[in-house]
Amino acid sequence: MICKIRCLSCLFVLSLFLIPCCSESDLGEYGREPVLTGVLTLELTFGAENLNEDYLLARPENICVNDYNDILVLDEDRIKVFYENGREKTIFGRPGLGPGEFISPQLITGSPTGVITVLDGRGINIFSPAFKYITTIKPGDSPKFKNLIEEHYLQSPTAEKIMSFSENERVSEYTAVDLNVSSDFPGHHLLVYEKDSLLTKLAQYPDPGYLAAYRGPRSRASQLLRFRGDFYWAADLNKRIVYVHSRYNRIIENGRSKYILHIVPLETLEETTIIHSYPQIELSDSIKNQFKNPANIPARLRDPGILNKIMDEEKYYPALHGLFVDKGFIFVFTYEQNNAGEYVVNIFDINTAVYVRSTYFSFVPGVIKNGYAYRTNTDDEGFSIIQKYKIDPAVYGK
Repeated sequence: MICKIRCLSCLFVLSLFLIPCCSESDLGEYGREPVLTGVLTLELTFGAENLNEDYLLARPENICVNDYNDILVLDEDRIKVFYENGREKTIFGRPGLGPGEFISPQLITGSPTGVITVLDGRGINIFSPAFKYITTIKPGDSPKFKNLIEEHYLQSPTAEKIMSFSENERVSEYTAVDLNVSSDFPGHHLLVYEKDSLLTKLAQYPDPGYLAAYRGPRSRASQLLRFRGDFYWAADLNKRIVYVHSRYNRIIENGRSKYILHIVPLETLEETTIIHSYPQIELSDSIKNQFKNPANIPARLRDPGILNKIMDEEKYYPALHGLFVDKGFIFVFTYEQNNAGEYVVNIFDINTAVYVRSTYFSFVPGVIKNGYAYRTNTDDEGFSIIQKYKIDPAVYGK
């Protein structure tokens, strides 16, 4: 089922959450066209050989792709830039304390304006579309952000993902600890929009993978517990933010399950919501077995009370495990699979907020950009590589 909701302010309800009354039109529970198959064609593999030594990939952290189809790879504490054909273009940044240098960089993000953000242990490093250093900003350093944290009784905010549109405009995702919650899972996701002196909270959700015994979203416990749900967001060329929490943005009632996507144009902040049905998928034995063998999990997570609570609550996978926006379409990666192990990907038109088709992907990519899917991988000899796949134009309705 798909429905479209337009309101100035839209909060969803699941358990303790509230959703305002809005109209919706039922188009059928799982009604969809036949799922497209064979839509990915491997077009390029590079990174392990036939490159200048400085460009060979060692341990790529993540990638992004700009509007010119340049491929930017965070590797060895610097950004290695490749042309769309995989040939060397330039390298910027390096380990250090100077302008444009990095301390333990974690994430590189592009934006619709071409501005590049590198998040490291020091802060938000902003570069121009031409890879020139602009400035470094300490995450959450503005007085208004500090007030927002205090008003919601949060502490220890940690930047997770930053998308900068300019030096003074960005969307930022943080995790923080809720001081009001007495729970094994006190973490929260917070999504905020900053422009000049203005700050707007776009979304806030509990983090079901943020275990109290482990401060920090990159902890082993947090990664192990991702099957409890996670927060996803992306932006299109018109600076519309699409976001969803795969645990809390879902409705399960009368044997039917639906997930909820939120679309927020930064220009107006008027929200559109898409609700779409999906089949619940039982947790795999491999997930359950992780909790049967104490050697597989961190010591403090071995508490029988916590383990029993988790396994009693979790019978199914979350609604989804990937969200991307490309060429006016939203790609939602579900846990539903075919016999070949390929995932069902639901696709929506971001302009009309309408479901258009589904397709199969054999993997969840790191990037979908300009009709291509990219991922990091290893070759047969264990060396790091980047793979670029052409997406069949039929996926985009062409």
